[in-house]
Amino acid sequence: TFVLVTGLALAFSAGYTNSVCLSGFIHPNDRDVKSSVAGVTGLYTGSALNLGEGDWDQLALAAGTIFSVMAGSCISGLLNPYAIAFSVGPRYGPTFVIASIVMTMGAVAALHNSRREFYFTAMANGIQNGISSMYSANLIRTTHLTGTTTDIGLFIGMAVRGNRSNNWKLYILMSL
Repeated sequence: TFVLVTGLALAFSAGYTNSVCLSGFIHPNDRDVKSSVAGVTGLYTGSALNLGEGDWDQLALAAGTIFSVMAGSCISGLLNPYAIAFSVGPRYGPTFVIASIVMTMGAVAALHNSRREFYFTAMANGIQNGISSMYSANLIRTTHLTGTTTDIGLFIGMAVRGNRSNNWKLYILMSL
């Protein structure tokens, strides 16, 4: 129950920060300055389009955000190189503290109308998703929903055909 509630809280946090960064709210005078900071699938496609169009500013923002998510998940791996799935332990605490500090840095950067807020927020989401993925053996992804949506579809299809062995996963994924 603790892990599910924590996963839901982390998914809410990632969705909230992603919507703020995608809304253009941070840079109201320049609505083009917005970026996803939780799910990077669209950023990869957008980067290719930016490259093709020669939009170097947007390309730099997208690439920086992608690498920030990657750097955040790398931090999770560095701090927890031998994570044990489904085992809550004190070794995860410092990772979440670092993610909180990085997220706070993103909020402070947003007050100064720079683009660094996207990078800090993306890095915090990378740390968060990395640690939740390690803990749950990739069952709980808290920052992007592509795999979650795919798994929900698979498990519904299986259940319709009589295989209900993954229904417990289906309920967790649907609540995320």
